[in-house]
Parts: sequence; C-alpha cells; structure tokens
Amino acid sequence: MSTTVEISPHASDNFVGNDGASNWANAISGANGTRLRGSTGTQRDGEGALYNNVFAWRCRRVIYNFDTSLIPDDAIIESANLYFYGFLTTAGIRFDAYLVQQASVSNTSVVATDYNTFGRTTAGADNPAVITTKNVWTALSIPLNSVGLGWIDKTGYTKLGLMNYYDFNQITPPQENAARSGVNFSEDTVYTPPYLEVTYSAASPAAQTARRGAVMMG
Repeated sequence: MSTTVEISPHASDNFVGNDGASNWANAISGANGTRLRGSTGTQRDGEGALYNNVFAWRCRRVIYNFDTSLIPDDAIIESANLYFYGFLTTAGIRFDAYLVQQASVSNTSVVATDYNTFGRTTAGADNPAVITTKNVWTALSIPLNSVGLGWIDKTGYTKLGLMNYYDFNQITPPQENAARSGVNFSEDTVYTPPYLEVTYSAASPAAQTARRGAVMMG
C-alpha cells in the first residue's frame, strides 16, 4: 500500500542572486551570489532572471529545502511532485521554471556559494513549468524524474533548485526595465506555500528480511 505525504519547506528556503554583472554571461557564470530572503508582506519572491537596461544584469536562483527524514529508511519512493506559485511581470519575457540538479554547500541553510552549485541536469519532467499570462499568480507543479527522485534523502534534508528559461538555456534575455519572473516562498500568506508531495511504499517482506539479516551479520 502506498502512502503520500506533503512536506513544507524548511525555514531556510532562499534564493541566491548574482547582482551587478556587466552582461548576462557574467551574471549566470558567477561563482558566488548574494544570499537573499523574502521581502515583506506576502513574501512573493524571485526566481530566475531579474534584469534591466538601466542598471546592471541580475540573475536569481531558487532553493527549496525539505525535511524528508519522516520517510522510512527502507521505503520505496514511487513518485514526487514539487508544487509552487509563480508570476510573470512582463509579457515580453518567458517564465519557464526548470527543476535542476542542485547540490548545496550546506545541508540546512543557503549560502552565497550555492549560486555555483546549480547544474543544468534536469531533475523534473522534460517540460518545465510555464506561465504565459502576466501579473497573475499561477499554480504550478513539476513532477520529479528519476534523477530528482534519487535526490530524496530519507535521513535528512532534500534540496531542490529552480532555474529560469534564460539561465537554463544560456540565452540572453530581452532588456526590459525591471522585468522579472518569480515564485513564492513558504512565508506567503495569500497563496498556498510551496510543498513537496512524495508517494512511497514499504519495502517488500523479502527485502526487509534481507536487510534485517545484513544488520544482524554486521
């Protein structure tokens, strides 16, 4: 029999940003970022590209941090989905949120050097979460693929990273004045906070017996 659990992010969820680069290539290739938290109010906070043609190029990447230790050690994880809300402020840009490989420096918090731990190996479905209507918060979800399922840590924290279309594909975005896309964080008081839904089943009796035997022999 399968069990499904919904896990809210740890309080340390954040995004990391590389601000003030002279061009887009420098913005997405920085080894270090700025560790950022929520603003105020409903905590609608940024994913992906934030850029303009007046000041400097900026790129932000999101990290969600889930305590998945409640899943039994010998459970078989069948599926998982990441749920969150996103928004788009300018019709001329794209919101395509990719769930990507993300090996954070810290197990439970976000640090500046996490900016360079985002890879471009997708951990979600082949198709990213997409928004096409601007200025409307949209419910989104990304099912984890086999890569993402392999990250789920049944003894500690599971970190998931989001990267936007221009960053993921290394394409220079249009130079809109303060155009941006974003996602909400766990402090949001208006829209449902993001969460990770995991479905798992117990290991087979034969596997449990073999495991107990290995433990006794060890």
